[in-house]
Amino acid sequence: MKPNFSNLLLVFCIFTSPALLANDDDDDEILQDSVQLINGQVTIHLPETAQKISAIQTQSIEKIEFQPEFIAYGQAISASPLLTTLNQYRTLISQRQGANGRRVSAEKALKRLRALHQNDAVSSRKLQNQLSLWQSEKAIADELTYKTDTILNNSRLQWGEQLTQWLMADYSSQLNNILTAKASLLRLSLPVGNSLDFNKPLLIHPAGLRDQAFVATPIGLLPSVDQFSQGFQYLLYCDNPAIKAGMNFTAWLAAEQNPVPGYLIPKSAVSWHLGQAFIFLKINDEHFIQHNLDNPVAVADAYFINTEIDNNALLVTQGAQMLLSHQFRSQIPDEDDD
Repeated sequence: MKPNFSNLLLVFCIFTSPALLANDDDDDEILQDSVQLINGQVTIHLPETAQKISAIQTQSIEKIEFQPEFIAYGQAISASPLLTTLNQYRTLISQRQGANGRRVSAEKALKRLRALHQNDAVSSRKLQNQLSLWQSEKAIADELTYKTDTILNNSRLQWGEQLTQWLMADYSSQLNNILTAKASLLRLSLPVGNSLDFNKPLLIHPAGLRDQAFVATPIGLLPSVDQFSQGFQYLLYCDNPAIKAGMNFTAWLAAEQNPVPGYLIPKSAVSWHLGQAFIFLKINDEHFIQHNLDNPVAVADAYFINTEIDNNALLVTQGAQMLLSHQFRSQIPDEDDD
């Protein structure tokens, strides 16, 4: 079969049509026009219709005062030794109350017999026997008082003052919760040179997840320091069921320095490329700029930055990847550029 030269000519004309070649040139012009250099800043131009198609969302940015934190570690400890101490203390208290009752009775009887002895109503032997009984009861009461004080002093050395006060009370809801496993007793070890501010929030989590951390309440300073870090140790109280005896935990504590001014950036707004974090800001209806983040600090569901941002700009919270892709496409050199 002979080739149909008229058909070949038609195909050649279609593929070399000036209209089609012009469309390619238009795409290049649009792409080059979408990324511009304005006042030394690379700016992405994106019409409002394209923004809607790309589902770009923004929000305003407000300056805040951020409290810096530092990290410490600890462990939820068993309350079994505390229960043993409580049982010993209450047993001694009961015995001491009985001994004091007998001592008081013996003392009253001794006073009565002394009065009768002065009037020759009772013999000296009977008075002497009562004196011996009173001395015996007093010695028993004094010994139980000494043992009780020893228990309390040992408790202060092991558990600190506040927990010992709960132990001494007729009833403590916090102590009852600890001993019935409704709450946990935690030991927190701070880095050397740091101390715990009881007036600032304390957050913990057994898996080290800052965005899921929950509150723990300081009970008091322990008398001993951590044997490894040589830092102060504190007892904490936590009624969150997520932490049990034996679990290690991470704690986030407010640092001593004053709050730092800056901005909280939602994690959804932050993009990463080659280890660099950045955000996109909408500076007017159709223009966006990229803003690099230096040393962002991870907090719950956000990052804190202390660099200045134009308060009139809007933060892009959704669609940043599309803007990044648009910016990268503009940086690809044209094959015809030599």
